[in-house]
Amino acid sequence: ILVGSISGFRVAIANIYTPNDPSPPFFANVQTMLLEVQGLPLIMEGDFNQILDTCLDRSQPEIMRESLQMLISQFGLVDIWRLVNPQASEFTFRSGPHHTRTRIDYFLVSKSLVNLVWGCDIGARVLVSDHAPVGLSLWCLEDLGRRGRWRLNVALPKSSPLKEEIEQIIKEFLELNVGSVATTATLWDAGKAYLRGRIIAISFSVKKERAQRVRELEELVEELERRESQGDRDEGLQELLEAKFELNSIYLSLVQQREVRKWIPAIRIESGDLVTDPREISGAFLSFYEQLYSSDGSPDLRAYDKFLAEVGTPRLSQRERELLDTPITAAEVHSAIQSMQQGKSPGDD
Repeated sequence: ILVGSISGFRVAIANIYTPNDPSPPFFANVQTMLLEVQGLPLIMEGDFNQILDTCLDRSQPEIMRESLQMLISQFGLVDIWRLVNPQASEFTFRSGPHHTRTRIDYFLVSKSLVNLVWGCDIGARVLVSDHAPVGLSLWCLEDLGRRGRWRLNVALPKSSPLKEEIEQIIKEFLELNVGSVATTATLWDAGKAYLRGRIIAISFSVKKERAQRVRELEELVEELERRESQGDRDEGLQELLEAKFELNSIYLSLVQQREVRKWIPAIRIESGDLVTDPREISGAFLSFYEQLYSSDGSPDLRAYDKFLAEVGTPRLSQRERELLDTPITAAEVHSAIQSMQQGKSPGDD
């Protein structure tokens, strides 16, 4: 287990290789090691030689072992590839003798790191290995400790298919869990956590599909413009206009989302209360800066003079002032130009 800092934030990284038939002490030893870094966000990766989904993680049915599931549950970990790809069936290992394919190589990350993951992909298997590489991409970790309330992407419910999918998720959760817990508050908290995870997975899927569509449209526009430049002006003009319109619509949506992320959804005011109303947030900022830049009483000019006298600001001599006031000669301009680096040009300053 490696403990280090990424962008100034401490995180634990564990690389695991699980034997094909692990004995009970193996996972007990792993748990003991992980307990030493239990207070840190954890990224655990490796060849676990176990599947987590009997239907999607193996080309042929197999009984799932519970050891890895218990480890994930105990330390609050998430199979991040499955979260990003909830219904996909891709494999990281191919067994020639048994003619089977399985997904046994994972990135398991702490739940506190889920929002920082922007990609997790299974690469192509190369000739020198029977395993495929798995890549994990994270946003910068420096703001992890300051990350606050999760916000729903308000564009998701505006899409009719996604709205229906979210409604179905909520309906299924309630059907399975109503009456299974003692209090409504517990059901509500569990529902929020479950729905948040499912919506994060939907958001990743939407982003992936949109990025793929952008690449396809860019290639199409480039090809159609190439044809147009070669003389085929009328044949693909309508298709070119439609592709550009769709591409511009996606770009506009991305710009709008970027602007939304600049909004301040909530602040904690001096009294300790959390304020979410936009007018109250604006009022709190106005009050803060009014107090910051207001001045009670008249300034002490003698204190200013004393401070400036102690700073020791350098002064120009009479000779230096005269040289600065002298008109610039052509020879000086020529000398300055000759001393410039090659490939540089002066700007407005």
